[in-house]
Amino acid sequence: FGYSREDLLGHRLREFWAEHPSPEEQAISEELALGIRDRSGAPRTYLRQDGTQFHAFATSAAIRDEEGNLLYGVRIIQDVSDQVQALESLVDSEARFRAVFQRAPLPMLLIDAETHVLDVNDAAVSLFGYDSAEMSGRPMREFSDSGEVRLDGMRESEMLIAGEANVVSSERTYQRKDGTTFPAQVSTAAVRDVQGKFRYSIRAVQD
Repeated sequence: FGYSREDLLGHRLREFWAEHPSPEEQAISEELALGIRDRSGAPRTYLRQDGTQFHAFATSAAIRDEEGNLLYGVRIIQDVSDQVQALESLVDSEARFRAVFQRAPLPMLLIDAETHVLDVNDAAVSLFGYDSAEMSGRPMREFSDSGEVRLDGMRESEMLIAGEANVVSSERTYQRKDGTTFPAQVSTAAVRDVQGKFRYSIRAVQD
């Protein structure tokens, strides 16, 4: 953030937000305070002291006493600006993207409008434990820990397809071929044709 520890203490975290929280984010904060949930994750853009912004994924956890009353919260803020910028740069040139897709160290998947896997790079093969042929054509929900469709994931896909967003970030838990699971931070970017119509999305999965 660029502030000293003393400058940060005592301030509301929202003072460092680059935008106002959505109604959904406000509802999640209330659920954390009321004990309905103990953990949440969401993308957010923050402001540094020098006025610059950075994209982050914020994971919040509620710390409670023995009676379940909220004592305080712990928020882990991971700067994902480089990841978001890399995705945006890649979609600017499909030829450039195709050249680096397979060699990229970050696990990435190409996904169609129905969230079926079109292609995966070598890093994704290593992470999930499936080869590319085993993953291609299957819906992403089959690789989730529950196998269920998430409503927030459906909303993210709708935003990308409709052009309401070009990059969205979220938190997921996936399941490998051997049955083990892993939590991941996910950034998904839309690839569009020259008319701006959605073609497919690129999903970067960071364990």
